[in-house]
Amino acid sequence: MSVRDFYDDLAADYDAIFADWKAGVHWQAQVIARLLPEDPILDISAGMGTQAIGLALIGHKVLARDLSPALVERGRQEAARMGATLLGFEVGDMRQSHAEDAGRFGSAIAFDNSLPHLLEDADLTAALSATFAALRPGGRFLASIRDYDRLALERPCMDPPRLLGVPPSRRLVQQVWTWAPDGKSYELDHLILREGVDGWSLRTRRTRYRSLARVELVAAARACGFVDLTWLEPSESEYYQPIFVARKPRPPQG
Repeated sequence: MSVRDFYDDLAADYDAIFADWKAGVHWQAQVIARLLPEDPILDISAGMGTQAIGLALIGHKVLARDLSPALVERGRQEAARMGATLLGFEVGDMRQSHAEDAGRFGSAIAFDNSLPHLLEDADLTAALSATFAALRPGGRFLASIRDYDRLALERPCMDPPRLLGVPPSRRLVQQVWTWAPDGKSYELDHLILREGVDGWSLRTRRTRYRSLARVELVAAARACGFVDLTWLEPSESEYYQPIFVARKPRPPQG
């Protein structure tokens, strides 16, 4: 299953992996907005708009792109339902540059562990280069990823299962991880077990992630021209994953 196929298939269930997706939309916007320098904001891996919709609802101008047409369509529907008018959705691959983007955005984001879908160095470089080109001088890029420096050592076989909702429509959300022998990637089996009137039904999907080390992301971003490369830990940002921060330099003065 390709990354696009994985998320197209997940689109109908995407909000079900959250205890309360709409509450998460509002909470994430409050956390992320404090870290962004200026509008407009480009979300290069928006999903169905978990970050983009919330940011638009508090007054930010956002362009949200995602590889999955099904998630983009769900995002448009949810944005309309929630009244997020300062937001546009497009289907787009984060690795591809757009001529109309050049120097257009004050900020760019890639949250919820999206960059580790880029398994090859060339794909990571392409995504970072396209983001760099889209930013104005001084613009900031933020990306949240799992703490793979720790996970690659521990190699857990699963995420803790989460039982969400209330009877008679509960759902059990679970991830099972199968690591490559070198620890540099893993297959993720995504399981959603839903309760219904006739019992429980299971839906599974599979994708692959790169165990993206911090030094790898820093080196790739630096090679693309980013400066002021830093990490914000959850204790600093109040976000649930470490956040990588980089800036496009301003031209020299004088």
